[in-house]
Amino acid sequence: LLNDLNFPWTTRSEQLWERRISELREFKEQHNHVMVPRNYPEKPQLSAWVATQRKNYNRRQAGKTSPLTMKRIKELEDMGFVWSYWDFNFNERFNIN
Repeated sequence: LLNDLNFPWTTRSEQLWERRISELREFKEQHNHVMVPRNYPEKPQLSAWVATQRKNYNRRQAGKTSPLTMKRIKELEDMGFVWSYWDFNFNERFNIN
């Protein structure tokens, strides 16, 4: 009965995650990386989402509650996600590996 009514079996949070991950994959296909600019006029919601994932990761690393699960962390890392934009910029600028 619920399937006949097109009942959503996933939460809004899960739906948003899947939408943004899909957008991040598209971004990677176009740019060969996942360093979405802080101000990305083509998809401002994607740059905001990326910033939120970094914030959630830092919260998790600090032992605080975070909606970012280990499964989601792995999914992002498998795509080449960079958790610290500033460390990445510093390392790239000075060719530090």
